Amino acid sequence: MADSRLRNIKKQKEAGIRCKFLLIRIPMPQEMDELTDVSDMALISCGRSLQLLEETCRMKKKNYDVIMMIEAGDLREGVMPCNLITMKDQIKGLQRVRIAGVGANFGCFGGILPSEENISNLLKCARIVEEITGHPIDIVSIGGTTCMPLLLEGRLPRGVNQLRLGSAMLRGAIAWEPIERLRQDTLEFSATWVEIARKPSKPWGVQALDAFGHTPHFDDIGCRLRGILAAGRQNIYPEGILPSDPGIKILGASSDHLVCDIEDMFSVPDIGDQANFRVNYAAMMIASTSEYVEKIFF
Repeated sequence: MADSRLRNIKKQKEAGIRCKFLLIRIPMPQEMDELTDVSDMALISCGRSLQLLEETCRMKKKNYDVIMMIEAGDLREGVMPCNLITMKDQIKGLQRVRIAGVGANFGCFGGILPSEENISNLLKCARIVEEITGHPIDIVSIGGTTCMPLLLEGRLPRGVNQLRLGSAMLRGAIAWEPIERLRQDTLEFSATWVEIARKPSKPWGVQALDAFGHTPHFDDIGCRLRGILAAGRQNIYPEGILPSDPGIKILGASSDHLVCDIEDMFSVPDIGDQANFRVNYAAMMIASTSEYVEKIFF
């Protein structure tokens, strides 16, 4: 199991899940001690973190495995390939920390897609690390969901043996594009209507920035039936949800309220009714981690 927070790994262990745990967010310096107690492996992306982890492990007389992240173009995290040789002495000096694998990230920051070319470069880096350490590299790891098509189409370069996937499995889609053989109805976000009223479509008065520093734009299309849902940016990413009812149009959101145009709904909702939405990755992430969203499992 892989997670981006040590707190979540601890919760999973307390819930009785028995398996190896990988931390996939680069650990902070102050987390090194807890890291070696809670997890079995972590992603490391720079020499300084490697050094701090080695010092922690020596002090605790404990061995620990890491996956060294290599920069492959997305520019989120990783050692530049040209700097691997300059880290030679530091890597050779490791006694308690073992570089068990190399990894790369795609799509999450720069939007760079994985390809046979950039993954082949990662595999070359794995061979360099093997030469430096003197032991085989067990893991070649890539992520995230954008790596799925290479696997399904049979184009994943030989040698990659770990895919870090989350959204693809939970949502069955890449962005809004469905993945063949997977279901897309596994997650749904629901919110309750708390106001239904007919109002002008364009605000009046002197306009400034909204609560989040943006200047909203509204077209004047006359009076429209509007509804407010008891969910805002503390609960959900409004730009990442699709209503089940095509008559709902999301106009915007504050911290706690989602304002919608519902003029075209076939059946006008009542206060207390619920509206349902599909979610993209960003909406899934925010709703899943918000303590104000109740999670119901079927």
